[in-house]
Amino acid sequence: MAYFGENACRAWTKFNGSGSQSDSYNVSSIDDDGVGIFGVNMGDSTNTNYCVLTGYSQQQRTNPNRVLFIRRDSIGNGAFDVEINIGHGGTADVDFYFVNVMSDN
Repeated sequence: MAYFGENACRAWTKFNGSGSQSDSYNVSSIDDDGVGIFGVNMGDSTNTNYCVLTGYSQQQRTNPNRVLFIRRDSIGNGAFDVEINIGHGGTADVDFYFVNVMSDN
Protein backbone atom coordinates (compact mmCIF):
# COMPACT_ATOMS: atom_id res chain seq x y z
CA MET A 1 0.00 0.00 0.00
CA ALA A 2 1.38 3.40 -0.96
CA TYR A 3 1.37 6.36 1.39
CA PHE A 4 0.58 9.77 -0.05
CA GLY A 5 0.52 13.08 1.74
CA GLU A 6 2.60 15.16 4.13
CA ASN A 7 6.21 13.93 4.35
CA ALA A 8 5.56 11.01 2.00
CA CYS A 9 8.03 9.40 -0.36
CA ARG A 10 7.60 11.34 -3.60
CA ALA A 11 9.83 9.14 -5.77
CA TRP A 12 12.59 6.54 -5.60
CA THR A 13 14.78 4.59 -7.96
CA LYS A 14 17.65 2.15 -8.21
CA PHE A 15 19.71 2.41 -11.40
CA ASN A 16 23.06 1.22 -12.71
CA GLY A 17 26.08 3.07 -14.14
CA SER A 18 24.44 3.09 -17.59
CA GLY A 19 21.29 4.80 -16.29
CA SER A 20 19.12 1.68 -16.61
CA GLN A 21 16.57 1.46 -13.77
CA SER A 22 16.17 -1.82 -11.89
CA ASP A 23 13.02 -0.57 -10.19
CA SER A 24 11.43 2.76 -9.36
CA TYR A 25 8.40 4.67 -8.18
CA ASN A 26 7.42 7.95 -9.89
CA VAL A 27 10.74 8.27 -11.77
CA SER A 28 9.99 8.53 -15.48
CA SER A 29 13.57 8.38 -16.77
CA ILE A 30 17.27 8.65 -16.01
CA ASP A 31 19.53 10.72 -18.30
CA ASP A 32 23.15 9.55 -18.60
CA ASP A 33 24.88 12.93 -18.83
CA GLY A 34 28.46 11.62 -18.73
CA VAL A 35 30.69 9.54 -16.49
CA GLY A 36 29.24 9.67 -12.97
CA ILE A 37 26.59 12.29 -13.86
CA PHE A 38 22.89 11.45 -14.16
CA GLY A 39 19.67 13.41 -14.51
CA VAL A 40 16.72 12.05 -12.53
CA ASN A 41 13.28 12.92 -13.93
CA MET A 42 10.23 12.38 -11.77
CA GLY A 43 6.93 11.26 -13.26
CA ASP A 44 4.92 14.17 -11.90
CA SER A 45 6.36 17.53 -10.99
CA THR A 46 6.73 18.83 -7.49
CA ASN A 47 7.96 22.16 -6.16
CA THR A 48 11.68 22.64 -5.53
CA ASN A 49 11.30 22.11 -1.76
CA TYR A 50 12.01 18.40 -1.72
CA CYS A 51 14.73 16.41 -0.02
CA VAL A 52 16.85 13.95 -1.98
CA LEU A 53 18.58 11.08 -0.18
CA THR A 54 21.24 9.21 -2.15
CA GLY A 55 23.59 6.30 -1.87
CA TYR A 56 25.60 3.99 -4.10
CA SER A 57 27.12 0.53 -4.14
CA GLN A 58 30.14 -0.94 -5.83
CA GLN A 59 31.71 -4.39 -5.98
CA GLN A 60 34.87 -3.60 -4.06
CA ARG A 61 36.55 -0.84 -2.10
CA THR A 62 38.71 0.52 -4.92
CA ASN A 63 38.35 4.20 -4.08
CA PRO A 64 36.73 5.00 -0.71
CA ASN A 65 36.94 8.77 -1.21
CA ARG A 66 34.01 9.09 -3.62
CA VAL A 67 31.30 11.63 -2.89
CA LEU A 68 27.78 11.40 -4.33
CA PHE A 69 25.92 14.70 -4.33
CA ILE A 70 23.03 16.61 -5.89
CA ARG A 71 24.05 19.46 -8.18
CA ARG A 72 22.54 22.57 -6.57
CA ASP A 73 21.95 24.38 -9.87
CA SER A 74 20.04 21.38 -11.27
CA ILE A 75 17.20 21.20 -8.73
CA GLY A 76 13.94 22.00 -10.50
CA ASN A 77 10.32 21.02 -10.62
CA GLY A 78 10.43 17.28 -11.08
CA ALA A 79 14.12 16.87 -11.98
CA PHE A 80 17.65 17.09 -10.59
CA ASP A 81 21.17 15.82 -11.33
CA VAL A 82 23.31 13.50 -9.21
CA GLU A 83 27.09 13.30 -9.56
CA ILE A 84 29.90 11.21 -8.11
CA ASN A 85 33.25 12.92 -7.61
CA ILE A 86 36.49 11.15 -6.82
CA GLY A 87 39.44 12.37 -4.75
CA HIS A 88 41.44 14.01 -7.52
CA GLY A 89 38.47 16.01 -8.85
CA GLY A 90 37.21 13.73 -11.60
CA THR A 91 33.97 11.79 -11.84
CA ALA A 92 33.34 8.04 -11.84
CA ASP A 93 30.54 5.55 -12.40
CA VAL A 94 29.64 2.96 -9.75
CA ASP A 95 27.63 -0.27 -9.88
CA PHE A 96 24.30 1.02 -8.54
CA TYR A 97 22.80 4.36 -7.47
CA PHE A 98 19.94 4.69 -4.98
CA VAL A 99 17.76 7.81 -4.87
CA ASN A 100 14.81 8.64 -2.59
CA VAL A 101 12.84 11.90 -2.83
CA MET A 102 10.78 13.15 0.11
CA SER A 103 8.33 16.04 -0.14
CA ASP A 104 5.34 17.47 1.66
CA ASN A 105 3.25 17.89 -1.50
